[in-house]
Amino acid sequence: MVVVGGGQIGIEACEALVNANKQVTLIEANDSLAERYFDADFVEEIEAAIEIVGVDLRVGSKVASVETDPLRVVLEDGDEIYADAILMGVNLFPNSSLVADQVELNPDKTIWTSPYLETSVTDVFAVGDLVQVPYADQGRDFIALVNNAIRSGQIAAFNLKENRVKQATSLRVIGSRIFSQYVVSVAKTEHEANGTSAQPAQTVTVTADYSLTDSTPVYLKLITEAETGRILGAKMRSESNILSYADTLALAIGQGLTDQELAFQDRLYYPLETVANPIIYRAALESYAQRVAK
Repeated sequence: MVVVGGGQIGIEACEALVNANKQVTLIEANDSLAERYFDADFVEEIEAAIEIVGVDLRVGSKVASVETDPLRVVLEDGDEIYADAILMGVNLFPNSSLVADQVELNPDKTIWTSPYLETSVTDVFAVGDLVQVPYADQGRDFIALVNNAIRSGQIAAFNLKENRVKQATSLRVIGSRIFSQYVVSVAKTEHEANGTSAQPAQTVTVTADYSLTDSTPVYLKLITEAETGRILGAKMRSESNILSYADTLALAIGQGLTDQELAFQDRLYYPLETVANPIIYRAALESYAQRVAK
């Protein structure tokens, strides 16, 4: 089996095929997997976890063509990978053809909407993977995630009678289990932050035990504005389940908190059950300390 595309869909499809005892080759054009969500330094362990189960991982490999007789993928470097089946996990795009001649579309073929999700036709609303969402401080973008689809449906429902709720900003929150690794990504990568923010980005990477009784390492990379400390993104990885951290990080970033504000935010401490300084707040504290030391 050949899977083309090393984003979230391609990686999860790869794992499903491995679990079904298939020999899999995973091809990704970029130089690292899931580049939209993680910087290259953060996915090294993920790539190792994929290779250790026998996946033939081809990063930095661009597909030139797909041939059918016999079935194979031809790479730009001339290498040919023969397959019983090829699964494409690249270039998601909305299918708005059903209404293309009835409502206004954006250049990317999403349906144009007002901030209240009303289309160019009065009293007709669009939701889900057919619409763009506000993303961070970068305008609007097509981000096909189930959390965006659910929220857009809820928002549109409240606006049917009158405009009550504006479309919520997406922080591109994802969480997944990839082979042995749980991963969380909220908002910008370091590379993205440096390319889109008015200030250079500052990062801190913190490692801590999962809990008082579980010494499994948890890795967190916190990305902030170097001058103000405003939190721009966060990435986490562990072999233990860290998915619940995503909502806390999304709340902090969505509310525009700085590293200082998050570091000293009140939180629960219950002896023998929780740690006194959870990794999120510890990372924020280290980020703030790094800023004031300059």
